[in-house]
Amino acid sequence: MRKIGFDIGDVMCPDLPKRRNDDGSYRIVPPFKDCLTVLKSLGGNYGPESLFVVSRAFDPVSVKANWDILRSWNFFERTEIPETNVHIYEDAVGDPGMKGRIAAELGLRDFVDDKRRVLDTMPPTVERLYLF
Repeated sequence: MRKIGFDIGDVMCPDLPKRRNDDGSYRIVPPFKDCLTVLKSLGGNYGPESLFVVSRAFDPVSVKANWDILRSWNFFERTEIPETNVHIYEDAVGDPGMKGRIAAELGLRDFVDDKRRVLDTMPPTVERLYLF
């Protein structure tokens, strides 16, 4: 089974810093146009269990913000991606290699991210890299 990973920020919707309010909370924003339709279609081709979300958050508040945004979109119902396939990890330092380590653990073969430095840290087992 081909497993494909996707980032949230600037792939599915604006990145966390762009959604942050002055009080430290985060705005709920809609997904980018056709994002959920594309994920649903990919799930139809590869099976929704083959799609994964791997996204960095800065702190517990931003971890919750990413979960809240997915739920506000009815993400799991609309894409059929299992909630267990979502991996939002906390990393205040910005270790670009963390996504690569998670991708390797999950056995991902493809990854979509908006940052070249993250894609550059993917292990060789992630065969296809997509800069969005």
